[in-house]
Amino acid sequence: MDDALIIELFKKQDTAAIKEAEIKYGKLLYKLAYGVLCSKEEAEEVVNDTFLAAWNSIKNSPPDNLSAYLCKITRNLALKKYRYNKAEKRNSEYIISLNELEDVFSSSEAPDDILLSSELREFIFSFIKTLPDEKRRIFLQRYWFFASVSEISSFFGISESKVKILLFRTRKKLKEYLEKEGYDV
Repeated sequence: MDDALIIELFKKQDTAAIKEAEIKYGKLLYKLAYGVLCSKEEAEEVVNDTFLAAWNSIKNSPPDNLSAYLCKITRNLALKKYRYNKAEKRNSEYIISLNELEDVFSSSEAPDDILLSSELREFIFSFIKTLPDEKRRIFLQRYWFFASVSEISSFFGISESKVKILLFRTRKKLKEYLEKEGYDV
């Protein structure tokens, strides 16, 4: 079903909206939540909470891009749940990808706290726009969707070694970009 029709169903508070959104985006949202939480049950709970949040918010403020809107809700809910469970979860792709970003930020703050800065987010979004398509997509898969290196390798049809090298070089360019823009890294 077309996103515009799904949004209209949400605005009308028609329960078919949730069913259609789940059919179209359920797997994507689950993968995103699972990448952060590494728990099937918690990822499913986050996806359900995403649809509830969409149900409550879209009627008053419909999004321009349903996919991006649902992913943002899912990511935020998953990160919130992750922080709540932080002491118990140590091996998620979220932690691994944040550890990779530690070489970009020399601050004593934790990378996940640094990334919450709205100023920094704007710098990072500007940087991402400068990347060629494939590098941008790989970077986003790793640090937005928390995909593993092997998942990225498989999806793009390239070796894990190439993924690691691309990510390393992109992180290095990000650090240079932030320094050039005057952001204290």
